[in-house]
Amino acid sequence: MRSSVLLRWVRRSASGPSLAISAVSIAENSVQGTTVCTVTPVRASNPGAVSITSQTPANSLQMNVDGVTVEVGSAGLDYETDPTISVTFEYTDDNGTYQFAKTIYVTDAAAIQITTPGSLDPALLLVGNQIGDAYVAGTYPDYNGNAVSESDVAYEVNGGSVASTYVLQTGDAVGQAQVTASATGADDLVYWSDIEGVTDYSFTPTDLEWTVPAGSGPAVPDQFGSGDWSVADDGTNGDATITVTTLPADNGATITDLEYRKDAGSAVSLGGATTGTYGISGLTDGTPADIEIRAQSANGPGPWATAKSVTSTGVPAAFTAGQWSIADDTTGGDATLTITTLPAANGSAITDLEVKIGAGAWTSLGGTTTGDYDLTDDFTDGVSTNVLVRAVNANGNGSNSDTKSVTTTTAGGGLTLESDGNLINTSTPGTTPTILTSIAASAGDIIVITLGTCRNTGGSAMAISATWNGENFTEDLQVLHSGGRATGHILTLVCASSGTYSPVVTCSNSAAAVGADYYVISGQSGTPKKQTETATATNATSISDTLETPNAGAILIASACQRYNSSPGSSSMTIGSPWTQDSNFRTGTGSNLDCIFSSGHYTAPDTSNVTAAFTSDGAQNITLVAIEIF
Repeated sequence: MRSSVLLRWVRRSASGPSLAISAVSIAENSVQGTTVCTVTPVRASNPGAVSITSQTPANSLQMNVDGVTVEVGSAGLDYETDPTISVTFEYTDDNGTYQFAKTIYVTDAAAIQITTPGSLDPALLLVGNQIGDAYVAGTYPDYNGNAVSESDVAYEVNGGSVASTYVLQTGDAVGQAQVTASATGADDLVYWSDIEGVTDYSFTPTDLEWTVPAGSGPAVPDQFGSGDWSVADDGTNGDATITVTTLPADNGATITDLEYRKDAGSAVSLGGATTGTYGISGLTDGTPADIEIRAQSANGPGPWATAKSVTSTGVPAAFTAGQWSIADDTTGGDATLTITTLPAANGSAITDLEVKIGAGAWTSLGGTTTGDYDLTDDFTDGVSTNVLVRAVNANGNGSNSDTKSVTTTTAGGGLTLESDGNLINTSTPGTTPTILTSIAASAGDIIVITLGTCRNTGGSAMAISATWNGENFTEDLQVLHSGGRATGHILTLVCASSGTYSPVVTCSNSAAAVGADYYVISGQSGTPKKQTETATATNATSISDTLETPNAGAILIASACQRYNSSPGSSSMTIGSPWTQDSNFRTGTGSNLDCIFSSGHYTAPDTSNVTAAFTSDGAQNITLVAIEIF
């Protein structure tokens, strides 16, 4: 069958972008990954890769990673079901995004031919023989140069389907076998085999039968009866036990082995030939499996017993690293154990969760679900303690989890963040930027101002001074990016008076844009400024710096300032976890002298290093300043 391509533009102009397609046809049954065609943007300015946005039927086609080649998708191609594929392609260039709807036709595959059909040989349909041994394969000419194979043969005995290993018994009514012939690029050919020597065609072809004569082969053991055996879960992860209480008749040949199979799979020896209990393994916990057994003698295997179902179970699986966590509560000797995902129950419901702290005994968490579990007064502050967790079910204790450690603390300093907010957000500051709000503080409180500017001119440093109720701030940090423009500052004041006043902020040089936040903290020590950090980054989208071994309970404050870049047009810069984002804005008139300002704070839970990391949506020069207050 020929194929063609119908092309319809969803978005089109006389001289606008287009899409060239090379395909004229694709044969059904082509394997996934077969090239269908290539699609190439036409009259496009710097086009990106072509993608498929929709198609019917779904998954018929896929794009190669080269963004040009169209391939057969995972759903495959079937002319009889879907002779056409409607697909919409899309690409984006410097001027916009364009879609192109097309119809691709699927060609019909020719049929497989038969030289000699498969058949069943009555001379081999004897008692004790496996039915598959009586099958004589058919012969077929190659299909388009590809060999034809019989991918499946289905056997029918006594009106039901049996496997090729079924052992024939006296009086079995053998029907025709159903044969499936397959070849690359062709539809499967399914037909009914002949039974050689059967000439009574009064039945329909599928009803032709051959009756296995008595005594025509060696006598194999009888089939196990339903009451002769049983199978049961033994609760040890993937294992079960088969109990044989009575052997079947051996029909004159001593039984030499007993075999089992799972879900009609391959026969496996039980390792014995007598009554008793036998262990089997390889089952999937929580999933029912059909088990059959049979007896074996020198004359061959007897028929499989009627299947019995068993569902194996076991102890729960071990918790993996990502399924749980442990964290200090900063309340003195306490921690929180968080279960995010339960391990596999392995066929038997979880009845308890247990924890082991240090060298102590396993104790119940008092629950069986995900969530937070409080571990109160179980730890010594400042001492790293190992913690394990496990699940329990009716079969016993699951394996131990990975080991995690926690060091508990008591939040120190007695610090309180009384208030914080945005202080300056202006694009026309000159040397005295507009203040947005007044600041309320009490005597002894510390006010922290974190500030960033974009300079009108590069080069010399920018100094910042400020007062509150006539009291002078100290400029603790001042950093200018080496390329000029972006600056960062931190100013602090331990208040001598109480009240609500608007601060006055002065820049030593004219600024094009200024952003600032303020923080009021109470309860600090006599020397509250414990450490400061600065950093700069050039033409970057991120910046970070680390405050090392802060005091537990200290309040950490950080801000970053980025010069605005009109291309790609950055407008946002955020601080990463675990910090709290306090401000994130761009201020300015839309020029390259605008300022992107971001600030945040974090209370240190312990003395572990803390990194302040800011990320912008555009690349330009950035400054970072940070301080620890305790």
